[in-house]
Amino acid sequence: MSTAREPICRKGKIRLNPKDPEAYAQRGYAFATVGLLKQAVPDFTEALRLSPEGPTAVHALINRGFAYEKFGQIDKALADYNEARRLDPKSALALEHRAGIFAQQDKLTEALADFNEAVALQPGVAEIRLNRGIIYEKMSRLDKAIEDFNEAIRLSPNYPEAYVDRARAYKTKGLVAEAEADLAKARELRKAPRP
Repeated sequence: MSTAREPICRKGKIRLNPKDPEAYAQRGYAFATVGLLKQAVPDFTEALRLSPEGPTAVHALINRGFAYEKFGQIDKALADYNEARRLDPKSALALEHRAGIFAQQDKLTEALADFNEAVALQPGVAEIRLNRGIIYEKMSRLDKAIEDFNEAIRLSPNYPEAYVDRARAYKTKGLVAEAEADLAKARELRKAPRP
């Protein structure tokens, strides 16, 4: 019988092959998705010990970095994101997470640089556009922020956060009617049933 501490889908796989880094990475991810970050970190670390290079390592580093962030261990999180970028220079996800830390530290220029690179790598991801727009907004570059919010909405028209963030930028610019329309749209989207 499985317990919350040991998801059954990975417990058996690790028992069958205790040297499978992907099994540890997947079990760590399973722990993380249910909020058991303290149990996730050792699995990510073991996956990295077994396979310090390649896609499994990149995912384990990003996921362990996320856990470190949640624990407030920012230096460790940044180290993991930087290592993930070294292993996979095209990892937009590592850039996004690192940019998030820079934004929290008010290192807006560094955050913007990472988001710019992430957009170049994955121009069709609404969340990256939204987050870069927030950085532009914090930098008082409202027209650029609104451009990114517009693009996030174009890419994902049912993304209420994009409407809320654009409304805030509109309001700051004194465009009250546009801001109110966006807030109404966000409320409507939040009430709509999810598919």
